[in-house]
Amino acid sequence: MVPRPLFTALCASLTITLLVAAKGAWALPYSVLVESNTDRSSNEIYLANYGSYADLLSNTLDASSAYSALNVSSNFSVGGYTMVGTGYSVLLESNDDRSSNEIYVANYASYADLLSNTLAPTSAYSLLNVSSAFSVGGFTFDGTGYSVLLESDADRSTNEIYIAHYASYADLLSNTLDPKSGYSALNVSSNFSVGGISFDGGGYSVLLESDADRSTNEIYLANYASYEDLINNTLAPTSGYSLLNVSSAFSVGGLAIDWQQDGGGPGDGGPGDGSGPGGTPVAEPATLYLMALAGLLLARRARRRRPH
Repeated sequence: MVPRPLFTALCASLTITLLVAAKGAWALPYSVLVESNTDRSSNEIYLANYGSYADLLSNTLDASSAYSALNVSSNFSVGGYTMVGTGYSVLLESNDDRSSNEIYVANYASYADLLSNTLAPTSAYSLLNVSSAFSVGGFTFDGTGYSVLLESDADRSTNEIYIAHYASYADLLSNTLDPKSGYSALNVSSNFSVGGISFDGGGYSVLLESDADRSTNEIYLANYASYEDLINNTLAPTSGYSLLNVSSAFSVGGLAIDWQQDGGGPGDGGPGDGSGPGGTPVAEPATLYLMALAGLLLARRARRRRPH
C-alpha cells in the first residue's frame, strides 16, 4: 500500500509556508523507506521520494517513488537507510537478539539497483552486537563516517538514544566505535518511536513515527543544525510535522537525504562506490511543533516491531 496523502492540515501547511520564506524550501531530495509490517514475497519495501523538504512536509511525492524488489528475510527488519555517494545502503537487523550476524548491510550501487535488488559485493554482516535492551532506529552516512542510532525498547527519561559512530565502512563492519559515539539528550515521547535519521550536508534530521496509526500528526521531523545539537537535543526551528500518512500495513524503516549532489562517494572503499536542516527533551511532538512555530514567527516503539 502506498502512503496516502492528506490534503488538509492547517498547522502543517503554515509550517510549510514559513519554511519556504525562511529557508528557501530546502531543495535537497528526501527519501522515506517504508516496510510492510508483515512478511511479503513482493511489494514489501516502498521508496517514497520527495524533491525537497517542503515536499516531504506536504507529502508531495516525486514520480521516482516506487516499490523495490528487496525481499527482507522473515528473520530481519529494516533498521535504517542512507545514501552514500551515488549508492544506497539498507541496514537490516535481526528480529531476535543474536550474538553474531545480527546486523547486515545491504549495499546498492544505484537507485536502479535498489529497485531491482541488485546487491553490491560490498554487502556484508557487521560485528555490531546490539544490546537486547535496544533496537536500531536509523542509519546514515554523514561525510565523516557512519552513524547508527540505537533506541531503547523501553521508554526512558535518560539514555534513551545512543549514536554509535564509525569513521569508515570498514569500522562499521568491524564494530570499531569512533570517539564521537555517545548518548543523545533526545527523549522520545512514549507515543512515538524513531523511524530514521539522516544527514543533510550540515545538520541531521530524526524522523519520529507514531506507534499507533494516525490520520494526522503521524510523522514528525526533529531537525538539528549540527552533531553537537543532536547530542544536546537542541532543535532547529525548521522541525515540524509531515502530512505523510503511512498506511496501517506499513511502518517507516529509514530516512535518506541526497546531500551529495556532486555524486562523489566517501572515498573509503565503502558501499557508495557506484561509481538540511536544529532544548528540552522531546516529549509529545505537538509541544515541539509549537516551539518550532514560535521560533519561526520570532525571526512501534521503532515502530519497534520485530514483527515477522
